[in-house]
Amino acid sequence: MPREIKNVVIVGASGTLGPPILSALKSTTLNVAVISRPDSSATFPSDTKVIKSDTSYDSLLAAFRSHSTDAVICLVGGRALKEQFSMIDAAVDAGVARFVPSEFGANTADERVRDLVTMTYKQRKEVTEYLQKKSEEKGGEFGWTGVVSGPFFDWGLETGFLGFDIPNRHAKILDSGTVPFATTNLEDVGKCLANILTNHSMLESTANQYIYIATYVCRQKTLLSVLEKITGEPWKVEREHSKQVISKFKEKLLGGDIAAQLPLVKVAGWGERELGDFTQIDGGLWNEKLGMKPAETGIEALEADVRRIVQNVKGEATYYTP
Repeated sequence: MPREIKNVVIVGASGTLGPPILSALKSTTLNVAVISRPDSSATFPSDTKVIKSDTSYDSLLAAFRSHSTDAVICLVGGRALKEQFSMIDAAVDAGVARFVPSEFGANTADERVRDLVTMTYKQRKEVTEYLQKKSEEKGGEFGWTGVVSGPFFDWGLETGFLGFDIPNRHAKILDSGTVPFATTNLEDVGKCLANILTNHSMLESTANQYIYIATYVCRQKTLLSVLEKITGEPWKVEREHSKQVISKFKEKLLGGDIAAQLPLVKVAGWGERELGDFTQIDGGLWNEKLGMKPAETGIEALEADVRRIVQNVKGEATYYTP
């Protein structure tokens, strides 16, 4: 049986996902701290406990012990993903009960997804395999939970990652555009973690496995029609095909071109292989089991959220490549 979680540490809290998770956890009775590198200029709310660490094993061990840490949430990305191994070792030796690895995206439990984005996604899988090994060694005293959310909906629409350049009214539709895919608002990822860590039965049911959540299960063509309605004008539409994207970028990725991951991540998300539809996997979405609203599939809720995002967009799309 998992022990009660009281003290939580977030590693990598200054990124896109950090603020909504920090906010959600601080709205509970949890005692939350963030780890920040000694040379980092990142800022956090004034009432946030900040622990400086260079993320080496010894430094992390001391940091986790200083906070009497029960749970660690890891939000690092890119080259820092490999640092999770030392984080896990330090967490185990510090007596941490639950480790949440840096997932929060595509379903890396699926070998087909890992074969698409070979470098990053295979490394994420290696991390969860290491976590499972440590859990088995500790006999239930230590566990992990991998949260799979699909692409972030609000962030992805605002930055152009989902294929829509809002300022220029330009859409890039992958394949038919009718493939359903799970996508989650940043705030809902925070709510998910807050619910898990403050509820003993949820801690138990989510131990040592991947869980799947979504704010929406939608389609690119549906998003396009909503965007055209809200903006009051037709959009320019460019089409691309998964097979062509894979042919063009897979070899580049294998050759060490990290930037080639981005188009392949999109194929894994809403391409014709339907790898991003979490309603089709065993067990389906966990929303209701985690005390969250069911994933929306209708136009009405989607339209309200899209309208809010469109109004907030300022400047060029960051992750849109025409």
